[in-house]
Amino acid sequence: MTGYAAQRMAVCTYRKHTTSGKDTAMNTQPQMSIEEDNTQHLVESANRLGYTIATIDTTDDLAIEIRPAARMPYTPPLYRDWQTGQWTIQTTSYGSLDPEEIEKVTDGYRRAIAMVSELAPLNARDLVNYSITRNA
Repeated sequence: MTGYAAQRMAVCTYRKHTTSGKDTAMNTQPQMSIEEDNTQHLVESANRLGYTIATIDTTDDLAIEIRPAARMPYTPPLYRDWQTGQWTIQTTSYGSLDPEEIEKVTDGYRRAIAMVSELAPLNARDLVNYSITRNA
């Protein structure tokens, strides 16, 4: 099990019953696999950080198509170097900006760093295939 999967395994779907000591289910929903939970967590994290995960393809090597969401300005694109497996952040020069805009730029880079931290430890065994659904 990889580090990311081990981190995500801390999610517990059962708890101890306080009077009988027996384990009882917290809900009756079907339990997700660790890989499904990891995928859901990654998609939710991406949304929170200003990114949209369009696809996750776990065939052969891990391919993730991730795009900056339009709703958060100054969110830089992320790219994966296929030779090294490293995720990189696209930098951009915005020219002369006032201090408030500079804060937005630095916030975008902070979110990009957080997103790369989520993506970096992943491999194909940690996730399931995923494709964003679009309304026609």
